Amino acid sequence: MGQADKRSVADVVALQEERARRNGEAEGTLGHAGAMLRAAREALGLSVHDVALRTNIKAQNLAAIEEMNREVLPSQPYTMGFVRAYAREVSLPEDALMERFRREIGYEVRDRASRIDAPRRPKDPDGGRELSVLLVLAIVGFVLFCVWKLLISASPELPEDASRFTFSKDDQTEVVRPAEPSAVPAEAQTESVAEEPPAGEGQAEGQPTASQTAAVTESVEPVPVEETPPVQSAAEAAPEPEAEALRPLRRLVAVDPVYPPLCEGNAEPIETVTVAYTINGRGRPTGGRITSSSNPCFNGAALAALERWRYDPGTVRGDNARQTARFTFDRPY
Repeated sequence: MGQADKRSVADVVALQEERARRNGEAEGTLGHAGAMLRAAREALGLSVHDVALRTNIKAQNLAAIEEMNREVLPSQPYTMGFVRAYAREVSLPEDALMERFRREIGYEVRDRASRIDAPRRPKDPDGGRELSVLLVLAIVGFVLFCVWKLLISASPELPEDASRFTFSKDDQTEVVRPAEPSAVPAEAQTESVAEEPPAGEGQAEGQPTASQTAAVTESVEPVPVEETPPVQSAAEAAPEPEAEALRPLRRLVAVDPVYPPLCEGNAEPIETVTVAYTINGRGRPTGGRITSSSNPCFNGAALAALERWRYDPGTVRGDNARQTARFTFDRPY
């Protein structure tokens, strides 16, 4: 073997030794998870203080993680959280590095809870459609309710017994007081007593006959109360009644009806509705009933106007509480 060959063999041996030394140093440097974190940090040109500022982890805890110093590190849950944040900051796989760190430092393997993502509002493509349908139904229901209120008088309301109402042209009933029996005048009673002779007594000499007694009684004033106490007491018990002064029914408020717009299409130029009602003790019309109507569509408006009428309670009596009113509707142009 020549000199050149010996030199070539020596160079190859030296190269292999240097490669083995470097491999040994690399294995010692990256021999655990903390060393991998340190190498990744140095590759990014960051110091421990820089990583501490970015992750809000104390620098001493980061140094203890790199050195795998379990005595300095806090409890396992906090340490594993620090390792995850450190690995995320230096762009290393979090789960794999955490598993290696746990195994190498001697932490117990615990059941890992499933990762809970932040609650997200589910996207329901039909949600907006359902909301729109409900809104439309609510609007339609409101419109139907308004139409029902306006057309509540579509069917005519007839009284149960219209014969008990008396109608007049001036919207009031004519009050007719029943004739009360009057007491018999005292004179007539006195005459009847005088005409009957006392029972069991004969006609005495010098006394006037029955005809003479009747004539005298007719020509003179009535017999005083003292002379005929039974007759006079009966007359006093039934005195002739004086004519009672009747106060006319007084209407305080009369509201004109409102022409219903929905009835205008099928209405005549003039429509009339007659309503019978009873006035209560407060002067309010109650029990309104339609007695006649040229168009049932206007019944509701007539009853609504009647409810706002008011009467003087002092003029309401049992004989004038039942009244009628006639409402006239002129079609607007």
